[in-house]
Amino acid sequence: MEVSGGGVFSWAIALFFCVILAYIVPVFQFVTQRTEEALDELEPSLGLSRDGFVRLRTSIGSKSLGWLTINTSFAVMFWLIQSWAMSGGFDEMTTSLTGSVSGFIVSVIPLFIWLTLMCTTHALVDNARLFRRLAKDIQVDLLDPEKLMPFGRMAVSSTLVIIGAQASFSLMWLGGGVSLWTTLPGLIPTTASVIYLLVAPVWPIHKAVRAEKFIQLSRIHKQLMALKDCGDDSIEQQAQNFAPLLSYRREISRTPEWPFNLPALARLSVYIVIVPLTWIGAALIENVVDVFIT
Repeated sequence: MEVSGGGVFSWAIALFFCVILAYIVPVFQFVTQRTEEALDELEPSLGLSRDGFVRLRTSIGSKSLGWLTINTSFAVMFWLIQSWAMSGGFDEMTTSLTGSVSGFIVSVIPLFIWLTLMCTTHALVDNARLFRRLAKDIQVDLLDPEKLMPFGRMAVSSTLVIIGAQASFSLMWLGGGVSLWTTLPGLIPTTASVIYLLVAPVWPIHKAVRAEKFIQLSRIHKQLMALKDCGDDSIEQQAQNFAPLLSYRREISRTPEWPFNLPALARLSVYIVIVPLTWIGAALIENVVDVFIT
């Protein structure tokens, strides 16, 4: 569908707008709930007062006016970049905005998409930074790695919002009205956000677990060497002395260095293939449509 004033508004772009708005809001609420649940699981290990913990939990879903202003500014910037890319030039973009009411409406609609996407992404990044700070203070128990798993579950869940948004980019390509290059302004920052959301909350945990494993294994090694150098006991007695240390060393060595259990890894694997599968699917649909039309 052509819009007077130079802008192009196809059914594929309209479908993208509908899908992205219908997807982001409920999924973001779901991820926020999962983040709060993960924080609740960590409460006994944080050593915070009840009031301090409540303030921390409230910060997940409550943002300031300054925070909203910053996100609005970045949303406008990315919207202008994408509008310029889709219209083909600055003059065409200006004409689309000022040429007619319909052209103005069609050109401004993406701004609301950017506002939603920027606020959602920034909120998720804030949550990742919060868990990153908490990870630096939490006590690592190598015999109880399960208490660290909320960090991994939170990190994996946070990526779902952005990955789903990236998958929906392919809808704009249907019909041939929009090229892949026009999605780059959105693809680049969202990809960086996904990497940060996945790594930031768990990297301090990984470093802490790895350091604690090194300390514990070094202590065990010293005790084993001390027992080995002591030749007064019989072989049977030495075996009995070695057994607990060897068993403890085996358990410590098996402790995972990343806070991801099997369900979290399975979800992450599914999330990773979502974007390429949807993009391949969109390309196949486009080719099939071209065959039947031509």
